[in-house]
Amino acid sequence: MPKALSKEQLRMHRNDYMRRYFSQCTVTQLMDEVNRIALDSREFDEDELYAAAAELQTRGGKEAVEFALEASQGKKRQRDISAYILGQIKLPTPALRKKTLACLTDMALNDRAALVRSGALSALGHFDFGKKPQYTQELLDAISHAVQSPEFDLRFSAIFALMNIRHPETQALLLKLLRDKDKSIRDWAAFAVHCHGDESADIYTPAIRNALVKLLNDKDEMVRAEAIYALAQAKDLRVIPALKKALRSLDALDICIEAAGTLGRAELLPALERLQKKCDQYAKKNKMTKQETSDEDNDDPLFQAIAAIRVAQQHQENQPAA
Repeated sequence: MPKALSKEQLRMHRNDYMRRYFSQCTVTQLMDEVNRIALDSREFDEDELYAAAAELQTRGGKEAVEFALEASQGKKRQRDISAYILGQIKLPTPALRKKTLACLTDMALNDRAALVRSGALSALGHFDFGKKPQYTQELLDAISHAVQSPEFDLRFSAIFALMNIRHPETQALLLKLLRDKDKSIRDWAAFAVHCHGDESADIYTPAIRNALVKLLNDKDEMVRAEAIYALAQAKDLRVIPALKKALRSLDALDICIEAAGTLGRAELLPALERLQKKCDQYAKKNKMTKQETSDEDNDDPLFQAIAAIRVAQQHQENQPAA
């Protein structure tokens, strides 16, 4: 008798079936399916709705965009799925991009349902606003309201929207999120900080750095790890004790190892080499094959971090004396 599938396996099979079914639908059929499922008050199926919407989003085109814009004026589920579709659909003309941004910004600011405001903020997070977004102030107003909301989903969506906005107000909003009571919000806020840091060091104001230093003592491991990486990216040497501590364990997170390479300080090299020795001993003890362990010639973060520090050392040694 075959082994019974778990609930998760059954769901995966069902989702795969739905994806194959919707992939065979025309755009018109997909629009009909999205409306049918969204308006079904008796047997609403969220997985089915998002599977149909994802396929419509992938197809794109003017007809699909205009359908989603019209749905933004419908019932709550229609408005929510409208924001989801508009967030990543290909916008074929500048006029439709302008209309879509205006629609999402309006939903983020004014929709009566927190679910829809949250979805609209998340959708806006997919847009590359650059340094001068057309809807900067309106969007920042929506984010500011979301940051202060008791609703977790709104605060989380605010982080996602902030990732693509380059504006002086961004720092103050992220600073508030770094101090949030929820560990997941603090975690993602620190992630958002170093996403900004990838493009500009301007995000690392003294207040942001000090907030990240406080997170080095956070009770949650992932919050500490994200703070470690952000401070390493900012070249803030206050991170070194926490980073050395994080590297003591065989279970050291890759992000902490990468942070060591990013910081590039010679005093971290012994900790990384000890960790490398522990990993080698563990692999030997458990008779792990080369395929089961990281290949140092590929993407092993430990190998890369050690190499980065040695390169930094060599560069310093080759510098002429002042």
